[in-house]
Amino acid sequence: MSNNLPSVPDPSSHGDVSRVDSPEIVAWPAGDEGQRSTGMKPMVRRITSSIWRYKWLVALAILLGGAVGFLASRHFVQPQYVAKSRLWVELPSREAATQGPIQTGQILSPAAWIDLLSANAVLDPVVHDLRLHVRTESRTDSAALASLQVEEELSPGDYRFQVDPAGNAFTLSTAGGDVVQQGRQGEVVGRGLGFSWVPDSGVFSPGREIEFALRRPHDVSSWIASQIRSTSPVRGGNFILLEITGDNPVWLAAVLNGVANQFVEVAADLKRAQSEELTRLLEEQLQVAAQNLRAAEGSLQGFRVSTATAPTDRVIAAPPGLDATTGPAYSGFFGMQMQRDQLRQDREAIQRALSRSAGGELSVAALEVVPAVRASSELTRALGELTAKRAELRAMQNQFTDEYVPVQRLAQEVAVLEQQVIPRLASGVVNELRVREREAEGRLQVAAGEMREIPARSIEEGRLERDVSISSQLFTTLQQRFETARLAAISTVPDIRVLDPAQVPSWPVNGAERSRLFLMILGLSIGLAVGVPVLLDRVDPRLRYPEQVSGDMGLAILGAVPHVGGAGETGKRVKRDPTTDAVEAFREIRLNVAHAYGTAGPLLTTITSPGVGDGKSFVSCNLALAFADLGHRTLLIDGDIRRGQVHHLLGAVRMPGLTDYLSGTASTEEIVQPTAYASLDMIAGGTRMQAGPELLGSAAMASLIRDLKSRYSVILIDSPPLGAGVDPFILSTLTGHTMLVLRNGRTDREFARTKLEMLDRLPIRLLGAVLNDVPASSSYRSYGYLPGYEAENEVEAGDEPMQLERV
Repeated sequence: MSNNLPSVPDPSSHGDVSRVDSPEIVAWPAGDEGQRSTGMKPMVRRITSSIWRYKWLVALAILLGGAVGFLASRHFVQPQYVAKSRLWVELPSREAATQGPIQTGQILSPAAWIDLLSANAVLDPVVHDLRLHVRTESRTDSAALASLQVEEELSPGDYRFQVDPAGNAFTLSTAGGDVVQQGRQGEVVGRGLGFSWVPDSGVFSPGREIEFALRRPHDVSSWIASQIRSTSPVRGGNFILLEITGDNPVWLAAVLNGVANQFVEVAADLKRAQSEELTRLLEEQLQVAAQNLRAAEGSLQGFRVSTATAPTDRVIAAPPGLDATTGPAYSGFFGMQMQRDQLRQDREAIQRALSRSAGGELSVAALEVVPAVRASSELTRALGELTAKRAELRAMQNQFTDEYVPVQRLAQEVAVLEQQVIPRLASGVVNELRVREREAEGRLQVAAGEMREIPARSIEEGRLERDVSISSQLFTTLQQRFETARLAAISTVPDIRVLDPAQVPSWPVNGAERSRLFLMILGLSIGLAVGVPVLLDRVDPRLRYPEQVSGDMGLAILGAVPHVGGAGETGKRVKRDPTTDAVEAFREIRLNVAHAYGTAGPLLTTITSPGVGDGKSFVSCNLALAFADLGHRTLLIDGDIRRGQVHHLLGAVRMPGLTDYLSGTASTEEIVQPTAYASLDMIAGGTRMQAGPELLGSAAMASLIRDLKSRYSVILIDSPPLGAGVDPFILSTLTGHTMLVLRNGRTDREFARTKLEMLDRLPIRLLGAVLNDVPASSSYRSYGYLPGYEAENEVEAGDEPMQLERV
């Protein structure tokens, strides 16, 4: 069969199957070219085909579901925003912790910063500055209430301020309608309710109402503290992250920035107060050290005066009898005696200081002047820590009450240092001094015999000079520390500052919840969009799938004719001539019909369909041309004597035709018409007659068939549809064979099964069914053809393409 189909349009299709020179084919999806979908389950094919068939309904349902999901996610899920602010904290290094009591760095531990954040000293000013304890519904009312002040004994609640029609008097009532105050313009509103407000004259518009709510500032502060989330700084981190969540992004940013700025200001005040308190304590210690230094110098000066020794820095030769005081023995004994006396004095001074602290506050200055205390690094560090914590405690007590947790914690630490740590360390130093004192006493007893003649005047003078030296060193050290603390107090830098102020958030943080609701509704719409087409497919009475023919009807499928549209139709197809697949389809149908019919005599069969518009005439004409192209002498008879149109498709005339021969008005030679195609003749329907069905069942019809069988090897009779009357059954009984044409998407399956039951009761052999107008979908992919295997005439290289000729 050539690639040239006759101009035989399918009346049921969108276009004509016309002669073409270079047929083009349907393009299979990339990566699956030429493969048939034999492995795909019929159920999956039916579902995908039904979805594709109702694709616009599916798309509409999904779009509507998406729109409903979007609106629902915005209406039922209120947006929640998060404002964030980042603070930088200067944490002390480990080295700084061992440098003594003068530290201008950290005033709070990392955990205490979070406690300070929730303090009323931080939150109450923010509440007052932003007027968070006063709530109104409009900015105009907020401006009118700008002068409202609350007192400690506030009666919180919702109030309504109403001006009388004359604009001179007002009534203040609760939300429940109870009148709590009445007055005239100029009077204080809120008297006896814990707030005071003197509205200006602009508020007294006749009939004006202002609704407002008042809350205790402390309650609002507690609520804000519960809403703010914070992260505690750790060593190496140095950052505090503040977050607050709500539905008003502008309000959130304003509150968080107010809290952060007030937090920094309170921390700066605490550090400044700590530095000032530390300076005051060091000044007191410096005064004590100065008094001790003056006392030591006075004692030395008095001793020299009393011994007629003028105070001078000049070197004086030793008088006769005193030269022995300059020998090594004298120096050693003198040093041991001074050491013993110093150990005794240090021990007694520490014991006196500890005994005095039992009834009151431990005196750091009394201990720090003791040389043995300064020699003990642990005790010195403990005293420095006590001094720093006392200064920090006094600074915090100026800002907070004793119930504040950090104050209580710091007071406990001070008490532990005063009552446990320092007494324990001091007792250890006393024990050590007592042991050393006994050892020094033993050494002195050994050297006492040799030194009994040494004057006591030199010993006493050496001791006094040593007291002066020690007092001078202590005074110098405290003076240096005092100057350092005073400079630190003057140049105090806050330990914390705002690194990233809060910005007004633009996007809600509960977008995931909105997305879940949106996706849930969208998924439900997708399920409905898929389920409804599947349900409609289940109740669809029309033919849609090849399984309905081979399974439900029990018919063998002789072939499938693809949908034939215009030459320019593309869609999801590559731009090719659609007739190429149709040519191959009729070649396959020709082979299957010949095989199903067998080799007994010429091929004689009737071609019919269940209803109108199934394309039986289209199939009849092209199948006849397929046999003719193979060289068979073929005759096509238009047995549809009621509405037959085969003569139009093959370019012939209707009269004289079959009814004219059967009625005796025309001969066989007159009704047989040649066509434009070699080996193909036809007999038209002839004159329309009311007695046509009876003529088809007459002896003349049987005689005509016997006569034509001797002339042609293939005789095809195009009969009326099975639902048109008795004609197709008569013709099928006459030929003994029939083949059914079923059109995809049009043939009524139940109607077709009913007509097939009638055929089963007649002596008719049903060869099978031809599926017409099948789409290039997954359900019919097994009936497609491999691309690139079109039968074409070869064109020599260098020649112009020529029209294909029949072969």
